Amino acid sequence: MYISQLAKQARQLFLDSRLEECVKYVDEIESDKIDFLSYKYAQIYKGLSFFELSQQQQGQKCFLDLISLSNQKNKNASDELDVIIQILYQWQNFDEDQVKAKKHNHNLYSCCENYKQQHEQNKNYDLFIYLFGVSVYNFIDYYPDKKHCSYLDNLIECSGKIQQFNQESIILIGWMYDYLDKHEEARKWYKELEQINPRYPGLANNIALTFEQMNEKKLAEDYFLKAVEICPKNAVILTNLAQHYQNSEQKEKAFELYEQSIKANPQFIGCFICYTKLLQDDKNIEKAKEVLLKGRQLNQDNTDILLQLINLEVQDSNYQQAQEYVNLAVEINPNEGFVEYKFGSLLFDKNEYDLCETQFLRSLSKSLSPILIGCANSKLAYSYFSQYKFLESFKQLMQLGNLDLIEFEFQEELDGIGYILDEIQEISLQEKVDILNSYQGIIQTRYQQIQLATQNKFYKSFLEYKLDVFRNTVSIIAYQRHIQSLLTFKSSHNHWDLFLD
Repeated sequence: MYISQLAKQARQLFLDSRLEECVKYVDEIESDKIDFLSYKYAQIYKGLSFFELSQQQQGQKCFLDLISLSNQKNKNASDELDVIIQILYQWQNFDEDQVKAKKHNHNLYSCCENYKQQHEQNKNYDLFIYLFGVSVYNFIDYYPDKKHCSYLDNLIECSGKIQQFNQESIILIGWMYDYLDKHEEARKWYKELEQINPRYPGLANNIALTFEQMNEKKLAEDYFLKAVEICPKNAVILTNLAQHYQNSEQKEKAFELYEQSIKANPQFIGCFICYTKLLQDDKNIEKAKEVLLKGRQLNQDNTDILLQLINLEVQDSNYQQAQEYVNLAVEINPNEGFVEYKFGSLLFDKNEYDLCETQFLRSLSKSLSPILIGCANSKLAYSYFSQYKFLESFKQLMQLGNLDLIEFEFQEELDGIGYILDEIQEISLQEKVDILNSYQGIIQTRYQQIQLATQNKFYKSFLEYKLDVFRNTVSIIAYQRHIQSLLTFKSSHNHWDLFLD
């Protein structure tokens, strides 16, 4: 892969942590003076510089524009640099938003497979670039599974074979080990890169965070300070050091660093969130609100700050003001139910059951993760129950029991159904039977758990009967799908043994 010296200089500026220089330098390169491969190469380090300056929006835009332009120019073909672009973009995505990274992970995989299919028979095919991409894809795909880590062996093999991206691969290996809670291994790889290039962007910060996890507080502080020295305008690093001092009860230093972080990059939301928590711990709620409102003014399309404001207002029982912030968040993401679920949960925790009902119902009408769908249904059922709305509670629990939700534990809710069957006399026996009969589907696979939860002999017998009917139905369906066609096939042939004496 030929890369012009002009483009290579962009990488060198990045590796030296001269990040603002790198961005300016790439912007000043005249596109007609370099080939497209070299242009992409230079743009990679402009995008990474934005990320290391904690300017996430600019970094996202740089990479997305680059991916789009490369697809247009190459007519959806993939070269080895396209694989590298997808790797580095997904790396940044995962650090910022794991759900987003998992959602877009198929783009990395498709790029790797396209590259392999299009170039495997050519001399310029680089197997280790392909394995590098697939290894990063597998890490993101498997995470948080910490058992299946064979992809790390491939990545370690690649790191010594792709000299043009050797430093990037080394820090990625350390970063993965950190996420997998293998901090000693992470430290070894960071140490290796530190010997090659102690100024690699973000390296000192990563080492500091590793030492934090290993409870080596003094070493963590030393490396945080080194990270700030190397990149004094990185709001993420400033915030990390502020948190370090906050956890060490050095509040004045923490206050000062949070202010520096906001000044360095007012668009870094994490600083406002962490700063607010420090102010809450210090019982300075009004200052916390002031900081959040400043963050809200500077980041009008962000809902994380609004969530913190909602939390503070609910704590002060200012529910009307909290609702106004919820409405603003809904305007930003009208199809997402998370903010209303969160508001409902805050009200639920304060035993405001009549108020939280509306929020849970609204959240369930929108997009929610499977685990939150389960939690919203469960809390809604409990809210009904706490207001003596026993029939609504029973129906809500049955409705929840009929859902197929990954990672949601149903046991408490099924125990709740058993309790209502046994103890709640306000619902008649006939109504209970009618409701049990009215739900078909996944709930039928949970009859045995409900049966164990009830002590009433009638309901135990009734559920045993329902379970038998369900098992028989499943057996008939299985017979029709898998056995009957085989028997029909056999019956169309003569069985010669019947005619033999």
